Amino acid sequence: MTYLLQLGTPSEIKSIIATNDATMVGILIAVCIAFAITIVYLFKTNQTLYKEFLVELKANNEALIKVNTFQNEFVNNMVVLQKRK
Repeated sequence: MTYLLQLGTPSEIKSIIATNDATMVGILIAVCIAFAITIVYLFKTNQTLYKEFLVELKANNEALIKVNTFQNEFVNNMVVLQKRK
């Protein structure tokens, strides 16, 4: 602010303020673009992780089905053995 008062002429002050306004707009545009790029990057990363999670979840579910099937067969065999006694 003191720098503006040292300049003296109103045209010089106006040119600096106009430049600073343009600089502020440029900075805000750059920040918005950076946020947009970050959001797109995070979205794509999230989609990739989600797809990997689904693959692992399906594999886990298949293993769980096999364990449940084995347990069911074991229990059925135990029931049959108990009935034979």
